[in-house]
Amino acid sequence: MDRISVIPTSQKGYKISQNKQGYFLSFFADGIYAIESVESPLNIKVNSGLNITLIEEHKQGSNEIEIASDASLKHEIINFANKEQLDVIVNTFVSRGANYEQVLLDLDSNNVAFATTISLLEDNARASYFGSHFASSNNTKKIAVKIINDKPNTSAQIEAVGLCKDTSKLEFIGYGEIKRGAKGASSKQKCNLLILDATSFGSCKPILAIDEADVVASHSNSVGTIPSEILFYLKSRGLHEKQIKELMILGYTKPVITKIDDLDLQRQILGKLGAEL
Repeated sequence: MDRISVIPTSQKGYKISQNKQGYFLSFFADGIYAIESVESPLNIKVNSGLNITLIEEHKQGSNEIEIASDASLKHEIINFANKEQLDVIVNTFVSRGANYEQVLLDLDSNNVAFATTISLLEDNARASYFGSHFASSNNTKKIAVKIINDKPNTSAQIEAVGLCKDTSKLEFIGYGEIKRGAKGASSKQKCNLLILDATSFGSCKPILAIDEADVVASHSNSVGTIPSEILFYLKSRGLHEKQIKELMILGYTKPVITKIDDLDLQRQILGKLGAEL
């Protein structure tokens, strides 16, 4: 894994430059790269045919991402920062035959506002979002994910899980839009939120805006507490309520954590999550 500094430079696999509009990062070779984001805007370009994994830790600020034809970008965003407020905006444009996968591990212990919009601009472009959101203490988290199917045979998938405890608030909005003429497109959403304390609040709002008949679209969502029969069963096995909550948190977050390619980073995240609990 190559670690990218935000100092302007040109390396074998990438080039980074800077002007008044922010930083510009362009990839020229396949690989796994990691960058610790700065608050200035970061503009990313993945050139045609490349296969890139980009890990961003402690993300803050905005991204604009361009994925050229037949390229693939797996974008892993990991937030464990300890700032009062995290404000993140990601706008992504996906070209013909390209694929964009966004994985968000939102385990920050403070307020978070995260908005991502993905535009599938040409035929056979694909995008997916996998998010795990953990709200605790008295923080507020607002997550908005939007994928737009502009052209035929494009594919969009949104999957999110969330947990609320203490007096926190978590709001998730999933928005799928299929435009007129985007025949053969698909847009699917799934969101599950678990309320761990009666004093916390969670909401999940799936939206589908479809302007074409020949498509596949679906959504499902659930918001609720730990089922009483599960609580009863686990307590009968000797677990107390705090342990049960910890198991539920790990159960909800681990499937997203395992999408991180770097096994050492997976272990580090699980360790930090364990410390939070």
